[in-house]
Amino acid sequence: MPQKWIAATALLFLFFSGFFIVSATSPEIVLKGQVVDEAGNPIEGVTVQLSGIEKFRDGAWVRELRLGIMPSFQTDADGRFLLPFEEKDVRYDLWFDRIGWAPTFISGISATSSELEVTLERGMVLTGKVTRQLPNKTRGDRPGPEVPVQQTVVDLRLPSEDLWYQQRSFTDAEGRYSFRVSPPPPGREWQVVFAGEVVPLEIEKEKPIEGPDFLIEVSVYSGSKRRLRRGGG
Repeated sequence: MPQKWIAATALLFLFFSGFFIVSATSPEIVLKGQVVDEAGNPIEGVTVQLSGIEKFRDGAWVRELRLGIMPSFQTDADGRFLLPFEEKDVRYDLWFDRIGWAPTFISGISATSSELEVTLERGMVLTGKVTRQLPNKTRGDRPGPEVPVQQTVVDLRLPSEDLWYQQRSFTDAEGRYSFRVSPPPPGREWQVVFAGEVVPLEIEKEKPIEGPDFLIEVSVYSGSKRRLRRGGG
């Protein structure tokens, strides 16, 4: 393959696949940060996800959508991370996530921000159950028994203008799923999603929460059909 064609193909790939095009030079500015728990201990292995970007244009911050995958970073053994800025006139929205902690969201981080110290909290446990109601094998109107549905997927998500936060849980032997959550940023709302059904949640600090239970009903007519309804919390 001619060298010119190889170079052109490589440039097109970088343009369409990369949120940032990695250059041979270092980033213009690198912002430092650290993630700690509520006692101030560093947390290793936290995902630092860039979830939105704004650019300063004509005297105002304007939401900007870019092609490609939003970059993410990981904290080291001391809970530290580096956030590169290729441009001075941008600011980022971030989320911080690790299994066992509630995710944390911050916004408006710019190249001129102070060094970040982010605290992850254990948060509140959100839990619910998925069951299947078997058909009644005897005559009468009484429903059949309910049995737990194991290893089925339930999603927790937080819609956004840009990259949505989403976490996945698999039900256990009792059909239960669980997530750790904290109150969402202003103007946003947690959702629990199962089999295409979206259930919005109101979550406030220090207020008990219970996730929705999902019941799969199996009815037998000329064949076997299935429909979904939400029950419980």
